[in-house]
Amino acid sequence: MPIRSKDCTDGIVIENANLILQAALTFADKNVDFIDAYTAAWCAAHAVPTVCTFDHAHFKRLPGVEPKLPSAI
Repeated sequence: MPIRSKDCTDGIVIENANLILQAALTFADKNVDFIDAYTAAWCAAHAVPTVCTFDHAHFKRLPGVEPKLPSAI
């Protein structure tokens, strides 16, 4: 469900607000790139257990998603 702004940012709509919030919390907690945290949250929300990435260092810190090198796919 989108979150609609009611204060100083009238007209701003945040799609996938729960994913954004989860990514922000993971980003802060696990010290990973925001996009990696968002990708892991998206994968978890859509029951996607594997992500194809060169960034194994970050994805190994993220629960619920297994990183694989592109050459392994």
